[in-house]
Amino acid sequence: MATKSALPTLAQIAAKVGSEPIFANAAMQMDDCFLTAVRTVATNDALVPQMGQVLSAFPIHLPKWHPYSILAHRLDVGDKPSSASKDAMQHWEQDMDDQPTYHIAGSYYEACNCDAVCPCRRQGEVPGGRSTYGDCDFLLSWRIIKGHMGTVDLSGLSVSIAGTYNDDVGDDIWAVFIYIDETATGPQFDALSKIYCGQTGGNLGVTANFSTILGIKRAEIRLDHTAGVEIINVGTSASAQVVRDFEFDGRVSCGIPGHDHPGQESVSSLTVEDAPLAFSYSERCGFATDFAYWN
Repeated sequence: MATKSALPTLAQIAAKVGSEPIFANAAMQMDDCFLTAVRTVATNDALVPQMGQVLSAFPIHLPKWHPYSILAHRLDVGDKPSSASKDAMQHWEQDMDDQPTYHIAGSYYEACNCDAVCPCRRQGEVPGGRSTYGDCDFLLSWRIIKGHMGTVDLSGLSVSIAGTYNDDVGDDIWAVFIYIDETATGPQFDALSKIYCGQTGGNLGVTANFSTILGIKRAEIRLDHTAGVEIINVGTSASAQVVRDFEFDGRVSCGIPGHDHPGQESVSSLTVEDAPLAFSYSERCGFATDFAYWN
C-alpha cells in the first residue's frame, strides 16, 4: 500500500491507469492507485480538478458497492472531496478486511464470436485490440481443480459466464450471466458468487467489466477441458466446443486467465439461449489454458 511520502501526482496516476487494460495485475494497481488518490484528496480539498481527472481515468461502469462508485456518488451529492474520499476509503478497506482470503486454480476454456486468432488476445508482445465484429458475444468456463475461500473448499466445482459487450459502447461494459455448479453447497455457492462478482478483490480483474449482472444461477455445468476437444455445456442455456486447434506460430495469451498463462487458440463454435442473451456462431474462436486467482 502506498505511503504518503511516496505519493505520485494524481496526474501521473491518471495517465498510468488510463493506459492499462483492466485485467489481472492492472486491476490491483488500480486499487492501489485509488487508495493513493483518496488519501491525497483527503488532505487537500483544493485537488478537486485533479480528482476529476483521476476518476475519468478509472472505469465508470461498476457495481454500486465498488469504491470508485461510492466516491463518485458522494461527490455527486455535494460532499466535500475530503469527506467523500475518507468515506470511500474506509468502506473499501473495511470491506477488504472483512473478506476471507481465497485461492482457486484449474483449467480454463472460452469461446467467442471473433475470428481466430481473437484480436483481443496478446500475440507475442503485441497487445490485443478491438473485437472482430464490434460486438463480442462469449461463453467462458473454469474448472476449479483446487481451491478454497476461507474454510470453504471449492475444489472440483465449475463456473461459467455468458455475456456480451460492444466495442463502441465500451469494452468495460459487459452484460453477463454467472452460472455456478449446481452441486455447490450453500457456502460454496455464496463463495463463488462473491469471487466471480468481484466482491472479494484479487487478480480476477475481468470482474471490473461487469456493469450488468443479469443473474447468478445454479446450473448443470458439464466441462471437458481435455486439450484439443474442449467442451462447455450449461444446462439448456449455453454450449461451446472446439472444432479444431488453430495453428499459430508464436505465443498467444488472454487477459481473463492472465497473460502469464499462455495457451492454445482454437476454432470453436458457441450458442447461448438465455434471454436477453441469444446468439449462435459456427467456427469462430476459442482459447484454452490454466488459471490461478487469489486475493
